[in-house]
Amino acid sequence: TYWLPGSAINASVTSPYPDAGDPGIRWIADSYTGTGSCPSGPGSSTGTWFIWANSTLHWNWDDQYRLYIDSEPGYYGAPVPDTGANWYDPGTSVGGSVTSPWEDSIVCTGFTGTGSAPASSPATSFGFDLDEPSSVLWHWDISTVTLTVMSDWGTPNPPVGSHAYAGGAEVELSVNKYHYISSTERYECVGWRGLGSVPTSGTDTLVSVTLLINSTIQWLWQHQYRVDIDNPGGYDTPVPGAGQHWFDADDWVTCYITTNPVDTMYCVGYFGTGSCVSAWGMDEVSFILDAYTTIQWVWMGISDIESLIVYSDYGTPYPPVGVHYYPHGVLANCYIVDCVEPGGPGERYICDGYTGTGCAPSGSDTAVTFTMSSEATLTWNWQHQYTFEVQNPAGFGSPIPGIGIYWMNADEPVDAYITVNPDGGMVCTGYTGWGSLGTGYGDSVHFILGEPSGILWNWSLIGDTYTLEVISPYGPCDPPVGTNYIPVDVVITATAGPYGYDSEVERHAASSYTGTGCVIPPSGDTNAVTFTMISNGTITWDWIDEYYMALTYSGCGSAVPTQTGEGWYQYGGMATPTTSTSVDDGGTHYGFIVWVPNEESAITIMEPTWPSTIARIWDACTLDAQYGIAVGCTLKKSPPEDFGGFVVDGTTYDGIDIYTDWWAVGSSHDIEATSSDTAGGERYVFDHWSDGGAIAHNVGPVADHLTLTAYYQGEYRLHLEKNPWHTEGFLAVDHVSYPDSARVDIWVAPGAAPTIQASAEDYTSAGERYLWTNWSDGGAITHIVEPIYGPVDIIAYYNQQYRLIVAKEPPETLGTITIDDSLYEFVASAERWFSPGPDTHNVWVSRIDFFGDTAYQFIGFDGDPTDTILPKPVVLTVPESLTADYNCFEYVLSFFVNPTEWRLSPPPIPGDYTRTMIPPESIIVENTGNIPIDLGLCMITPDTLTPWSCGCINGINRAVVRGHFNLDPVAPAIFSLVWDCVKETNTWATELYFGPLGWAVPPETHQKLWLQLETPIASSDYTEQTLILRVQARISLY
Repeated sequence: TYWLPGSAINASVTSPYPDAGDPGIRWIADSYTGTGSCPSGPGSSTGTWFIWANSTLHWNWDDQYRLYIDSEPGYYGAPVPDTGANWYDPGTSVGGSVTSPWEDSIVCTGFTGTGSAPASSPATSFGFDLDEPSSVLWHWDISTVTLTVMSDWGTPNPPVGSHAYAGGAEVELSVNKYHYISSTERYECVGWRGLGSVPTSGTDTLVSVTLLINSTIQWLWQHQYRVDIDNPGGYDTPVPGAGQHWFDADDWVTCYITTNPVDTMYCVGYFGTGSCVSAWGMDEVSFILDAYTTIQWVWMGISDIESLIVYSDYGTPYPPVGVHYYPHGVLANCYIVDCVEPGGPGERYICDGYTGTGCAPSGSDTAVTFTMSSEATLTWNWQHQYTFEVQNPAGFGSPIPGIGIYWMNADEPVDAYITVNPDGGMVCTGYTGWGSLGTGYGDSVHFILGEPSGILWNWSLIGDTYTLEVISPYGPCDPPVGTNYIPVDVVITATAGPYGYDSEVERHAASSYTGTGCVIPPSGDTNAVTFTMISNGTITWDWIDEYYMALTYSGCGSAVPTQTGEGWYQYGGMATPTTSTSVDDGGTHYGFIVWVPNEESAITIMEPTWPSTIARIWDACTLDAQYGIAVGCTLKKSPPEDFGGFVVDGTTYDGIDIYTDWWAVGSSHDIEATSSDTAGGERYVFDHWSDGGAIAHNVGPVADHLTLTAYYQGEYRLHLEKNPWHTEGFLAVDHVSYPDSARVDIWVAPGAAPTIQASAEDYTSAGERYLWTNWSDGGAITHIVEPIYGPVDIIAYYNQQYRLIVAKEPPETLGTITIDDSLYEFVASAERWFSPGPDTHNVWVSRIDFFGDTAYQFIGFDGDPTDTILPKPVVLTVPESLTADYNCFEYVLSFFVNPTEWRLSPPPIPGDYTRTMIPPESIIVENTGNIPIDLGLCMITPDTLTPWSCGCINGINRAVVRGHFNLDPVAPAIFSLVWDCVKETNTWATELYFGPLGWAVPPETHQKLWLQLETPIASSDYTEQTLILRVQARISLY
């Protein structure tokens, strides 16, 4: 093919491509090879390319063989590979299989093959190399199955009976929907139940199944009757609506009118046939359908009907609760279906009659019939009841009620008691109750039944009990009044009351008791006591009379005042009755006038004209608050301020500057203005009333509207205060001193300029002092303040200091005391003042003070022998007093040295020779005194004894002596050239010099002194030389 240069070419071939000579072979173009401009690549299409040179295109093909799978007489066993053509490359190892048996009744008997496949095989699987087109045909054996059809009604297809089918056959099963017995009775097919290949259930009348095993189908039928509804006049929309309806036989069918009345027409009942009985007064009916039924709703106008309203809290009344309409003059039949309505456990409601109005009678039955001659109501009455169970396992005493379970009216009293006690050597010791009855003592009970309850009578041998005699004029008491038998050693709590009622207005409050025998304590001001029955006993309860004060009102129209204080009071007790000062009755105002009791002797009223008063109660009484027509009255303050208020008729009204109320004409009132009225640094002082009355006075009788003004004078507060707060010293204003005051408040007139002063130094007994530093207004310690036109606060600032005292005990003036940088010599105590922490102050005292042969040794601070470290740090968060404790004694400074001579044999020869003591030569130094000592060493070289001298480095005629104190068994291996050198001047031992020991040597102890001698380099005298080592001691001070 020729192309113009640059032409776009998209070449492709059909792949796969059937072989022309054998349909079992096909060809696959898997790639192509190009030259020139033509590309090479995989697939059966080159895509788009452009030709610019002579080119060639060669398609590369591979062949495939077909494996054809089939199945007879049908498709079973889910073949793998599936039925149809399956293509593979030549030489591919192929395999396949089926599931057998298939659905129980179909069995694979093997296969036959062509091409590379085996010619035949009984197996259910195969495998071979595909070298040519091949096929595999699966063979199946199908068994015969039975279908059983069951149906009581209708015309099923297949018909009722057993039918044979080849396994795997598809069968359509059906039946007619309805089977009519008559025009008013029928059976409706509601589905089927199935076994085997038939689904277990269904609701249709048609089902298709594949029969693989023996199977059964049963068609299900529902018996039905027709219900015809007639609604003459077409009023409302009845349910079901007018017309013919089918319902299942034996079902509960409900028919009703949805709206009654409709305009002026009323449904007054219905005419029924079949399963429905005719009834008047009903617009709803329910019945069990067992026959063809008709209902005709009856409607009448308002002039021809009467209404009946039925009430019932429980049960199922007929007619039901609600409004019912009847034709005038017909009989109304009313009854309770079940006269007992169960409640909770041990609870029920029982119908005990009815109450009627209008033409309906009243009675005690559970059914009634009457003529509907007028409108009426009928209320079914129910009695609430609980069970009361009596148990008496011991069998003694003949209890009443006897053993058993009784139904009793709720919220009514129950009495139960033992008639014989003791009984044959046994005594009733009380009872165990449940429900409304608790557990208690005694042989009788009286209680209100508020829930299911019961009693179990308890009995004991008379010899196992003591008696408790309870004496009381009132009750309730527990144990009850009378003789109570109580088991020995039982702990009981006896109680009375708290109240016993004589009437609604008189009662008695249990207040105390006296007892004998086992009642311990034998008396008490309480209504309860706990004791142990260790003997017979008696208890007598005492009671206090109480009376009820009722509050009423009159003279205020239909208005209702708010009243408090009504209640119970002891004889002679104080009551605080209150009533509204005024009330409003639709725009007419009434004001309180006076309290008036119904019995003058029953109550004493302190202020009868006050709406809030105090009264003493002597007997039951009624206190009437009397009101009258009122006029408006106003109290106000000038200038206006609400820092205080008013007191009107004994009641304080705070935080107001105007008081308004309505006062009854002719009434009198006690009024008072508060003074002084203070808010912060401002106050107002009462000056006078506008009517000239005192600050508290009576006004009235009131004749007309009244306004009274209380006039005030304003003042400002001058507040002086010390900072830090302390009461020592004084503050002064205008030369008036206020001693022992940390603050002063003075009230002054506007524009005043008083003189103020503060104390300069204030000392407390606890070791504090305050030094005045400045006033907050910058004035001198005494100065005149600026004129005051508002509240003024002026602060006197002070520098607070704490005292630190250090005292020696016992007091002695030897030695020193040092506090920080202050040294106090020859004093027994010293003190300094410091500002409170956090600074640390250091305290030293001399460790040993001595005079003559008397010494004072420091042994600690404040009695603590471990507190001996100096200096002692002190942080002053409070005033401090330190006591430095000393031990006073006569001291003996004495020590003993042995041996007193170290003779070197043979004598050392000068010439840088060193000799150290060996153990037998060590010198023992013992403190034989009674005070710790320090030891000192020095060399003495008198010319009369030797030409040698001693130093720290040897030389001509100069030797070196070294000393070392310790308790070791041998001399130190090394002597220090510096610290152990014994000079010709005394050196006291320390931790470094001659150490580690040799200082603070305790009494009655010893230490070893080791010496080392280094001879001179040369000597002017080579004869025996004598050197003197002086050992000295001093009292150890540190």
